[in-house]
Amino acid sequence: MEYFSKKNIIPVDENLFKNFNFKRKTAVEIAKIKKLILWRENWARRQDVPRQHFMKDEVIEKIVVFN
Repeated sequence: MEYFSKKNIIPVDENLFKNFNFKRKTAVEIAKIKKLILWRENWARRQDVPRQHFMKDEVIEKIVVFN
């Protein structure tokens, strides 16, 4: 039971990336987007706030594309 609950409570990193479209992006842009997604997730967990309240998905893509 403990294994099952840990597996369902802790999201897999790939699930965090499912809302993003990586087509037409370079490998560097994809790596930056994934790094920002993981950073946002860790920050949101530490602050105990929903990740979208801190930084929306669209903002992450804009940060990477326009930098």
